[in-house]
Amino acid sequence: MILKEFPVLGQGSEEAAQVAVAVNKVAPEKYKAFYDELLMSRGAVDGARAMAVAADIGLDKAAIQAHLKDPEVAATINESYALAQVLGINGTPSYVLQNDVVVGAVGYDALKEKIKSVRACGSVTC
Repeated sequence: MILKEFPVLGQGSEEAAQVAVAVNKVAPEKYKAFYDELLMSRGAVDGARAMAVAADIGLDKAAIQAHLKDPEVAATINESYALAQVLGINGTPSYVLQNDVVVGAVGYDALKEKIKSVRACGSVTC
């Protein structure tokens, strides 16, 4: 499974994605914990909220902020935008399974069935 930062909800979403990329650079072993906590947080998700989550899981905010200026952060997000454009993805969540794009919150059971189908016959529908 590969997770791509794809901020589609405006400036706050973009800021949170930048923090997420920086977290992955500073402490890749803590990225999943960061992502899970940020995803489950209530309220608006923006750069400030993302930095608070990074601090909550024990990361050094100064180290994260230093990496925000790294050109690789912007390049990573721009790469996601380019990939989404090629695949025709314009929202989240979206999933790429084999040669199929599944757009929207289809639910756990439906996604699990699509993955099962890809494993069985190479497509989301057999």
